[in-house]
Amino acid sequence: MITLVYKQVSGLDLQVDIHPPWLSPPGIDTDSAIEEAPAVLFFHGGGLTVGNRTSWFPYWMQKRFTEKGYLFMSADYRLLPPSTGREIVEDVVDLWVFLNDPSLSFKFPELEGRAVNIRQGSMVVAGVSAGGLCAYLAAVHCNSPRPRAVLSCYGMGGDFLTPHYLTPKTQPFFRGRELLSPTDPSLRPFVFPFAPTSQSSAPTSDSPLSYNPPGHPTKPGYPSNPRMLLARLYLQLGTYLDYYTGEHEPSLSGQLREVLQAESEVIDKKGMLREAEKVIGENVLHLFPQFSLSNSKEDTIIWPPTVLIHGTDDTAVPIHESRNLYRLLTSSRDDTNKDIGNSGAVEDLLIEVPGAEHSFDLAPDAEEKYGEVFEKAVEFVHRAVFNMTGEGDSAC
Repeated sequence: MITLVYKQVSGLDLQVDIHPPWLSPPGIDTDSAIEEAPAVLFFHGGGLTVGNRTSWFPYWMQKRFTEKGYLFMSADYRLLPPSTGREIVEDVVDLWVFLNDPSLSFKFPELEGRAVNIRQGSMVVAGVSAGGLCAYLAAVHCNSPRPRAVLSCYGMGGDFLTPHYLTPKTQPFFRGRELLSPTDPSLRPFVFPFAPTSQSSAPTSDSPLSYNPPGHPTKPGYPSNPRMLLARLYLQLGTYLDYYTGEHEPSLSGQLREVLQAESEVIDKKGMLREAEKVIGENVLHLFPQFSLSNSKEDTIIWPPTVLIHGTDDTAVPIHESRNLYRLLTSSRDDTNKDIGNSGAVEDLLIEVPGAEHSFDLAPDAEEKYGEVFEKAVEFVHRAVFNMTGEGDSAC
């Protein structure tokens, strides 16, 4: 593995880890001085508030793709707060431009210094939880070339216009865990209006997971990094979208809450979406992936082939999000193919995992339980990258 700085901003080095392929990709001359390989660009989870490029790392995904000859890349991005989704989009786009530089080449110690380049037009975006949202943002905003495919595991952002994001909670809602206090001294610096400290006011892209030791007097094993609680706190308060967009005054969440309430009483779903789009406004509408597929503009984005994996019992990111995005994707495919007279519609894939909670793929027995799911998702992406139409097809 090698680590590169893809961007420097606000005193930060934003980094990306690049893991070598285990096998030469199909159709490549292994005697050449430089090999080309398709690539997967992965974004970590953490509610956009915590973690780094090694957090919640999907070894099942890395293993399967590198065995197929892919480079596997995992990247940092700026975290909320004080950054917002605007900065995260900037990071995702700048990373995409960096990695698509045709002069970029990687030399891995594991390959005895052999140079490997990214095969142009063959890069996939993937992510888990909030990283799935980053993958969606890449599908919307990255181009020249566009991502070849999208792989999302229980991704956020398939539908931000729900009570999960907009309604304050008075009962435990995530795995039955206790409600949090916004006045907790460890959380208060991260709650709007901010009382900034050196811990919370400086932008960061690296906030590792940490826990109290087993011998802790009151909370053994409890997160010792307060950022690990922030996404849950913001969801509990019904203000997550304020932190995501930076729109605190007036509260965007509060305004959208009113639109959501009106939809249940006065207007229909389509009317609610039109009203929500007006409330969100042009400045931050680009942070809502669903509007790239559901609005009526002529420049509506045509997404790459997309595979969505989601547990039916997810309490952190309800499965409705992936179901809604899948619905929007298939609807947009139908409309596009009608317009261009194409009967060979692009297919997307939604894999629902019965009874599975958030992060089910990281459980110790995940390979035994969900190995077939993992295989199906990776094969879908692999076929999309190489323009395959079936199991027996060869790469184009």
